Amino acid sequence: MRKLKLFTLLAAMVCCALAVGCTETNAPVDEEPKSTTVEFAETTLTATSEGGSCAINYTITNGINGIDIVATTEAEWINNIAAQEGALKFDIEKNSENSERTAYITVKYPTVNDISITVTQAGYEGVT
Repeated sequence: MRKLKLFTLLAAMVCCALAVGCTETNAPVDEEPKSTTVEFAETTLTATSEGGSCAINYTITNGINGIDIVATTEAEWINNIAAQEGALKFDIEKNSENSERTAYITVKYPTVNDISITVTQAGYEGVT
């Protein structure tokens, strides 16, 4: 009889331990996930006909750790596009034509809609 009581007590303890051990401690929280945003200080830039180095500051809110923006353009006169320390940096070649020209830099970041940066460069106003 004593063995039966001991076995019953031991079985009850194992059941209690299993019941407590299977309880979910990290219950899901009804919290809306934070959305990621990329914001630029400006999305239009006007450059002189001389060109040169340009930079536009940006911030990423709730971003993915280790991931930065990627920027591209089809304009042959905009070069060396790079995202560095919260600034989109690029070089603009000299415009030797009399007319202004416009190009677009497309900025991509995961889970964010593409952003378009408009770059307008003045035409050359030299002596003719």
